[in-house]
Amino acid sequence: MSIIFGLILIANPLIAALALLVILAILAIVGGFWQSSLPSGCLHDRTPLFMSLNPPPAFHVLAKPTGAICNLACRYCFYLKCEHLYPESRFRMSDEVLESYIRQYLGAQQAPEATIAWQGGEPTLMGLEFFRRSVELAERYKMPGMRVAYTIQTNGPRLTSEWCEFFRENNVLVGISIDGPRSLHDVFRVDRQGRG
Repeated sequence: MSIIFGLILIANPLIAALALLVILAILAIVGGFWQSSLPSGCLHDRTPLFMSLNPPPAFHVLAKPTGAICNLACRYCFYLKCEHLYPESRFRMSDEVLESYIRQYLGAQQAPEATIAWQGGEPTLMGLEFFRRSVELAERYKMPGMRVAYTIQTNGPRLTSEWCEFFRENNVLVGISIDGPRSLHDVFRVDRQGRG
């Protein structure tokens, strides 16, 4: 049974590293919820996986390389208030954390496919080179025969033809956050100057 776990990692290196260690420890202990341990047909033929210590074959982590930082100032966004929670943070995932994250994440997968997913704030604020590096690292650290899929959730204004070419070359699944037709979208999704 494959159980998907979601974890939001912020760009603070210490918190990101600790969060990843915690999720990996939980997965090693819990490993899913049920595993057959008795012959089928028995009334109680299921044993919780935490008793078998088998990790699940797959799990999902959603990383936020810029934390709460965004190029927009959507009127309903609760992340705008989060910047003050980490006054010492640059709100950028460092190269060291990126490499450690991808190495540990792919190394812990026991399925033939893993998905590297990016969200924000606005992940494109990391720059295209960050994402090129993440693909290079995934190619280096993936298990033999493993397929790695890539996803990104963006608000879209920073996308250029260069970004789109990168997405096409790497088969990246792109989600664009839109709040409906322009008349509604531009009311709430505004830039830092309040323009929709």
